[in-house]
Amino acid sequence: MIIGGYMLRPIRLFASLLLLLSPFFSHAQNLLNQPESVTYHAADNRYLVSNWATGHLVAIDSAGGQSYVLMNQSCFAGLHIIGDVVYVSCRYEGVRGFDLTTGLNVLNVPIPGAANINDITADNVGNLYVSYPSESKIYKINVAAANVSEFMTTGLYAPNGLCFDELYNRILICSYRNNSPIQAINLDDSTLSTVTTTFLDGLDGITMDSDRNVYVSSWETNTVYRFDSTFTNPPLVFSTHPDDPADIFFDTINNILAVPLFFTSQVEFIPATTSIQESTVGITPMNVILYPNYPNPFNPTTRLTFEIPFADHISLVVYNITGQEVTSLANGWFVPGVYQLAFDGTQLPSGLYFARLKAGDFSQVQKILLLK
Repeated sequence: MIIGGYMLRPIRLFASLLLLLSPFFSHAQNLLNQPESVTYHAADNRYLVSNWATGHLVAIDSAGGQSYVLMNQSCFAGLHIIGDVVYVSCRYEGVRGFDLTTGLNVLNVPIPGAANINDITADNVGNLYVSYPSESKIYKINVAAANVSEFMTTGLYAPNGLCFDELYNRILICSYRNNSPIQAINLDDSTLSTVTTTFLDGLDGITMDSDRNVYVSSWETNTVYRFDSTFTNPPLVFSTHPDDPADIFFDTINNILAVPLFFTSQVEFIPATTSIQESTVGITPMNVILYPNYPNPFNPTTRLTFEIPFADHISLVVYNITGQEVTSLANGWFVPGVYQLAFDGTQLPSGLYFARLKAGDFSQVQKILLLK
């Protein structure tokens, strides 16, 4: 069932389903309230979700069922699991650790003056790293010694998402700013560098898959973008969402990208079984085309198909009859291929709408009719 969030895939891969496990996957009560961060606990085969509004830690099992893991323990922001211990950024307090087998608090490291600390990651020698966007700092916590120090305080602006890149022994950083660069801190000498510049704004989360492709989430465009492992090419649209995708997480065991959606209080789980580049080999259209939607008329969902013969920045926007934007279905770089997106009119009144595709100087409009 697809509600508001759409996974972009070339047509021949559309059978790869986007799973919405909350709250629509089951009839159970939705326990999520402004989910901020997601991680995966392999021992229990379940995802853990922090919640900005409540500070509760919620588990989502393989059947989509939800349950509380911890309540009133300040589990507001970033999550990172090492073994059976989950480490949590606690916004105003600092970083805490909880043993998932016993529920006991096994680490409590205050960060003096902390306010809205955000993401968290770890290296492979027992250190945690925590972002503090409003102060443009990154803190380092030695778990064994349970102490904290300011790790990086210059050269950053609103650092948000953090991800450990083991191959190069570095921390990758994305920032909540306009034209956010992807930066890196070399853990061998603590130097900061820019990996690549981007046109992306309002980046929240960053994560890496088994092939070392890097994913970032943007609140500005409600989109997850993917960089290749060398950051050689422009980022590609991996998925678009109905609202603010927060601290995304790539589950390398099940090959799934978990995307917490802050204001709709749900998490989208997107199977990533093939690469976008590989999936488009052999599918090179001759022209840019936006096809008529099917079905049309529709109630409440329809599919929009377009094809592009070259890599370009693509936007696909739906407007109502007065010219007001209803939703943006795509906004980012696409490789050549044929794509199919879903449009959901559940929350809209019956009537005539217009879908407009733009690719460079090309523009095409299709009429779509919602009848309830």
